[in-house]
Amino acid sequence: MAFGAPRCQSVSGKIALQPAPGACTDLGVTVLQDPITGVEQCFSVTIQGVLKGSGVAGVYAQDVQGLTVPTLSPLLVFGPSPFNSNVRQVLTAKSKLKLKGGDLESQEIILITPAGDVVEQAQLLSGTGAYAGATGSLVILGNSIGQDAKYEGRVCYP
Repeated sequence: MAFGAPRCQSVSGKIALQPAPGACTDLGVTVLQDPITGVEQCFSVTIQGVLKGSGVAGVYAQDVQGLTVPTLSPLLVFGPSPFNSNVRQVLTAKSKLKLKGGDLESQEIILITPAGDVVEQAQLLSGTGAYAGATGSLVILGNSIGQDAKYEGRVCYP
């Protein structure tokens, strides 16, 4: 191991989200409303496994760059033809977790297929306490709203 290289720990477990409109005030972003129900897309988070704790997560609009023009998320990605039923949704979210030993903040990108399959990638941005300076990423496999979904990834410490 080189001097100054981060020390990384593999992490895995379960994560579940529950709707919690109004709970995302400290995320520092404007949480979007569901276009159908009008309810704020804010969630309480419970995480179990190597990482244990709770927090909040909210869907928000984030700048994205297409091949030709900049736009904002959420996005719809069409299949071979815009008239095809193979339309995938791409959402962006931000989370803050309160864990034993400190807090951890992440930014997520979520892909939802027409069949309802969900894959989420969380980039760890910052932390406090034991997680100060932490980086890494998590992958969440499956829909975690109202139910458990598996996560795995790594947390790297300076």
